[in-house]
Amino acid sequence: MGSALASLLGLVFTGIALYGFYWVIRLAVRDGMLEADRRRSRAIPSQPPQSSQPVQPPQSSQPAQPVQPAKPTQPTVGADSSD
Repeated sequence: MGSALASLLGLVFTGIALYGFYWVIRLAVRDGMLEADRRRSRAIPSQPPQSSQPVQPPQSSQPAQPVQPAKPTQPTVGADSSD
């Protein structure tokens, strides 16, 4: 009975330690990501903030020309059969 209790307490303390370790790692990763965001925002101060709406291309005053499909070409490899 004593060894079962010691084994159970060992598992409980191991679980508590692993849970604490999980939170330490989680907070360190979060802090690293926030620090990277701060560095990125300091590195590029001249760019305006991105908007969620797509940018419309400027309208030209000339009408668009229709695109002609390319003509298919004949294969040149083995075109002459002088074997």
